[in-house]
Amino acid sequence: MGFRLQNQNRGALDLRAASSEREREARVAQACGEEFLQNALYLEERSDLKLSGWLALPSFSRAQADLQYFYVNGRAVRDKLLGYALRRAYADVLHSTRYPAYVLYLEMDPATVDVNVASGQAEVRFRDSTRVHDFLFGTVHRVIRGVQPNPSSTIGCRWPASVRFPALPNRSACCATKHAVRATAVRCRTSGSRA
Repeated sequence: MGFRLQNQNRGALDLRAASSEREREARVAQACGEEFLQNALYLEERSDLKLSGWLALPSFSRAQADLQYFYVNGRAVRDKLLGYALRRAYADVLHSTRYPAYVLYLEMDPATVDVNVASGQAEVRFRDSTRVHDFLFGTVHRVIRGVQPNPSSTIGCRWPASVRFPALPNRSACCATKHAVRATAVRCRTSGSRA
């Protein structure tokens, strides 16, 4: 599905329907900015739940929660349980005043989620909220934990001491614009190429 946002008869945003992976990436870049996509990891994890989408690297954290998009079975939601699981997953690598950026899609059996909780329909209620929380936290935490900084990068970032990486020549001058991820089913986006 595509849509067009207009402001005073001017096209502010024109997002066409995306069917291929390249089209979806272009659509995310158009909505969230090319910089987001260049600093994001694509993930896809399946069990009886499926989580897919883009997680921004910790070095792309935000001062406000303005790049946080979460969809459950295709519906945009703002849910405290989902937000808590994501904040916890990033807790080891983000200061408490910073916010992660993401565009994530959770797919699950519609019978296990109630989308008509509030009149705005932006909140959901899960039949087994613990399982959803644990799946989301575990998947995102494993992906973020697997990010390996590249010491040869010219852009610097600081990693908390609690994050353990293999011995690097200069840990404080590391960055994640080029990186490796050890999680299966995760593809890295680095300056327009795949790692």
